[in-house]
Amino acid sequence: MDFAKSNELAIVSEEPPIEATMSIHGLDMSNLCINYVCSGNPSAFKMIYSKMTRDEFIQILKRGKYSYEIDGDKLVVTEGDTDGDVNLNARASLPPNVVFKNKGFVDLSALITLPPGFEFKNGGTVDLATLTSLPPDVQFKNGRSVYLGALTSLPPEVEFKNEGDVDLYALIGGYFGDWKGNIKGINSDRLLNFMISKGVFEK
Repeated sequence: MDFAKSNELAIVSEEPPIEATMSIHGLDMSNLCINYVCSGNPSAFKMIYSKMTRDEFIQILKRGKYSYEIDGDKLVVTEGDTDGDVNLNARASLPPNVVFKNKGFVDLSALITLPPGFEFKNGGTVDLATLTSLPPDVQFKNGRSVYLGALTSLPPEVEFKNEGDVDLYALIGGYFGDWKGNIKGINSDRLLNFMISKGVFEK
């Protein structure tokens, strides 16, 4: 779509909407409304993303040839591509109660918000680079690092049991394992979880 020539863009969304601000430089956005929500700023507009349903997610998994199974209220992704990876880096939303058990990485780097009931038990990294918050029931038990560079808070219920490091750039300036506040003789993973449980990173 040519934004420069269009003065309206309709996006179907479910309630409640999830909002994110995007900037487009060099275009006159003063007359652009999306679902009748205008930012009032000619250089930015608000986009409303619809919540993805489980059925929609299943169709995406099928198109990507990712294997899955249903276990009660959980949708379990069991296998990724030929390398064992699950790449969903074009998805801004996902349904709740998803478990990843594929052998490789899980790339959710465009996800705006993480719904409740997520479990990461995959063998590789987990990329959630754009998230600014986490639900308290998320579980990290993956085989390598977790990328949470944009995270601005951590609820005290969250516990990291992954086998790699945790990138908390917005909170401490990088990986927790490299943080200068680590104490000699104390495992950095245990220290991180202790600090989280005490509400150090809670807003």
